[in-house]
Amino acid sequence: MNPTLRYGSSGQFVQQLQEGLNKLPSSLPALAPDGRYGSKTLARVKEFQSGHALGADGIVGPKTWGELLALLAQWIPGGAPAVPATPEPAVSGYEAKLPAALKWASDQIGKVDFGIFDNQGRPLGIDFVKKIFVEVVRQYGQPVVLADVNFKPDGWHGSKVWAPEPWVGHPKYGRKSWCGIFATWCYFKAGIPVFWDLAKGHPVGPPDRPLTQVGAQSPDFVSGIRPGYMGYVSSFHHQFLIEAVNDDGPAPTLRTIDGNTSKGRIQRRDGDHQVGKDNFLYRRFSA
Repeated sequence: MNPTLRYGSSGQFVQQLQEGLNKLPSSLPALAPDGRYGSKTLARVKEFQSGHALGADGIVGPKTWGELLALLAQWIPGGAPAVPATPEPAVSGYEAKLPAALKWASDQIGKVDFGIFDNQGRPLGIDFVKKIFVEVVRQYGQPVVLADVNFKPDGWHGSKVWAPEPWVGHPKYGRKSWCGIFATWCYFKAGIPVFWDLAKGHPVGPPDRPLTQVGAQSPDFVSGIRPGYMGYVSSFHHQFLIEAVNDDGPAPTLRTIDGNTSKGRIQRRDGDHQVGKDNFLYRRFSA
């Protein structure tokens, strides 16, 4: 049985879906068979479903697959192209753990908000931020332990002002953004051996396949983006986990999960980051 596909899916079955749709009449442009279920593929699927009395929800389940393969058998001389009935081979190694990292990120949405306070006047999620620093941040090889006072911009215990970015070392000069630290923590919780080097300002590890930075000069820059990779907008020094590529073409937008947004919130953002703008690049595991 072919797997159910939907917006954001990727792999060989998406490519076979795209190739099959390209062989049928359509009022829409042909698809690039790149194995990524983006907005153009979604439009073609909905067009196909609408024209064949199927629910036009863009989800390619058993009914849509059945109708598509039946029509291909009629339109293509010699019958439908072979579509493997066996499941797509599982991605091995650290890539196989990226969905778990995204799940860890998604589960934390709404847990931090430095605009909401408990009955003791402490911000929502401050203890969670402390936790991720202790678990994955290293300074000179040692864990970084935070207290409430680290979130007071002036370093004074009695201050009623809170900042979502804690200081480490000095209250005036050592404020640390934790967007990339949050992404690193999600990798760590998914079983990927990484940590955040505070001096270098980026994630380190895994030891056998270290994370490498991929920029637009790479020939597979766009096609190499995978859900779960860490995106980085260098002009804003902001990092996040890529959840899906929203669009086909040379400059797609992204659906992401971002830590340390306004008031330190952890949020899902759709279309806020675009490939090709704001010095976007990403990190993936080295070969």
